[in-house]
Amino acid sequence: MQSSSLSVGLKEDHQGKFLDGLKRLQYIDFSRNAFEDQFRTSTFKSQLDILQCLILEGNFFTSIPLNLEDLNLLSFLNIRNNKIAYLTTNEIDAIEVLFEKSNRTMTVLLEGNPLVCTCASLDFVEWLFTTKVKLDSNGSYSCVENDGNITTTNVVYNQLRIMRIRCITTVWVIFSATLFGVLLLFILIGYRYKLHLQYFCLFIGMANPLFRKSKEESLEYDAYVA
Repeated sequence: MQSSSLSVGLKEDHQGKFLDGLKRLQYIDFSRNAFEDQFRTSTFKSQLDILQCLILEGNFFTSIPLNLEDLNLLSFLNIRNNKIAYLTTNEIDAIEVLFEKSNRTMTVLLEGNPLVCTCASLDFVEWLFTTKVKLDSNGSYSCVENDGNITTTNVVYNQLRIMRIRCITTVWVIFSATLFGVLLLFILIGYRYKLHLQYFCLFIGMANPLFRKSKEESLEYDAYVA
């Protein structure tokens, strides 16, 4: 079913009828079908307990397009040449669950995706080289850094500790700059409207019964003559 423009037909398949009833289907190849949206839960409802191999290569997915937790026997996932920047923590956890379900034989193919090696993807990079899931290229893929430079996940992994420190430092710099900007804004506003603020504070104080009482108690006489 590759190169069949299935993305058009499946968009209208709200009831999951396309694969409905094919309960012995262990191998599905949806490669090069211009998919970009998540599959509906009903799409693979008849294959949840039998599907072992799913090929989604050459589409436009920006993430894994289905809930892997629903598939009980999946042991091979090909998502090469899509638009995935990195796998999220939830996606990684789901793959690890499948790894255990498949008797530790899970394979994931990721080559050809526009991966990024940024602060947001460091957990993904670490997973590539610590997981026991079988990956193509041994987890070493081309990726783009924040400054646009092209490197590899292997290089970033070898500098992971330094990268994490840089990311933490960057966050604190941004936070400090933002806080300073807010404080400076309040100071400027306070200076610009200082007379208004003084009048407002005086008005609030005079309207307070405790303030009036304390003023009255501090005066020895009711009236003074100059």
